[in-house]
Amino acid sequence: MANKTMIIFMSILLSVALMAGCDSDKQKRNADNLKNTSIEITNEITKETPLTFPKVYEEDVDDTLSFHADIVPPIGLKAENAEIEVTYMVVDFNTALEELFSDVDNIQKEEIILQPENSLHQSAYGGQDEIMSNNIGMFRMEKTHWAKVKNAIELSRKDLAYNAELYTKPQQFAFGTAEENWEALCKTLQKLGVETELKPTIFYMNYKTLEQEDEKNKNRDDVRSEEKDKIWSEEDNGYYISAVQCIDGNTVFANTYYGNGIEGEADTANVLAYIDKSGIQMLELTRIFGQITKTDKSWKMLPFEDIVNAVKKRFGLTITGDKVSIREFRFSFMTEAVNDEVYRLLPVWYCNYEQTGRDGVDTMKQLIIHAATGEEVIYELY
Repeated sequence: MANKTMIIFMSILLSVALMAGCDSDKQKRNADNLKNTSIEITNEITKETPLTFPKVYEEDVDDTLSFHADIVPPIGLKAENAEIEVTYMVVDFNTALEELFSDVDNIQKEEIILQPENSLHQSAYGGQDEIMSNNIGMFRMEKTHWAKVKNAIELSRKDLAYNAELYTKPQQFAFGTAEENWEALCKTLQKLGVETELKPTIFYMNYKTLEQEDEKNKNRDDVRSEEKDKIWSEEDNGYYISAVQCIDGNTVFANTYYGNGIEGEADTANVLAYIDKSGIQMLELTRIFGQITKTDKSWKMLPFEDIVNAVKKRFGLTITGDKVSIREFRFSFMTEAVNDEVYRLLPVWYCNYEQTGRDGVDTMKQLIIHAATGEEVIYELY
């Protein structure tokens, strides 16, 4: 699995629209490590000097730490940028029922007030175990076919059952292309009130791979061992879509997985959907923005070298005997609560690395560095 850890980034990305000081010797050495070809980010309005980032950073620090990292830089940001605050939208439940549950019989609805936040939680249940739930910042809908296929795919590379790379080869199913189904999903999302820019990754779930992977999952799970064998056919083909929302091209991930996912990848996206010949069978919306406001505060982007040094310092304080290889730096935003309703965007670098234990087992992990302070970001639930 270790050789496939980065393959998830090879899947087709379909854009809806279409970043501690050291002594002079270290500075020179680090500069030599930056590839000659770099990426420049220019702000056309201010004509400021463009921010420049390497495409790749490579350095062997010592026997336990090395950098062989691709860099996904910020888009359109300046050296100094306005702080942004957001609120989360609430899906109109009646619209969701009309758009997603029109084919569901015997619907029963419930409403309760959640404490201590005093927020309305809405639910609906269908006669065939369909379910829909809705709250501030969180909407989820599942139908029966999703229940059949959901155990056959695992997006998180932290999970031993990770297999998303098996579904990255583009395919076209009889009920339409991936692009057509993505466009149809976007129209539905707009009706539900989703207006932010979304950047999707599409997984092609063909029934033969679904059958193979579901059987593997069943053999690993004692709870499922007594299940009856499923019958699989082309009727089970579907597209699994993971989409992250963006602000001016920069991604803003959901960060709601309590460390079970790797931020900045498909399993921590804001929109997850499964679509088959009958339409949307599963839809999850997490922390989709309602209002977006620039404040009178600002933050300054640290030089990339400072981010590298922060990573070196972090691993210099850790003595485990494990080998760490930094594979990627990815710029993004996370959210941090200002109060019960308002959240600020934190600029961060996701530092994804491969850790090899003394037993020779490779594990993908993540370090998150604040892009303005160089401090490690450790969150419970921002």
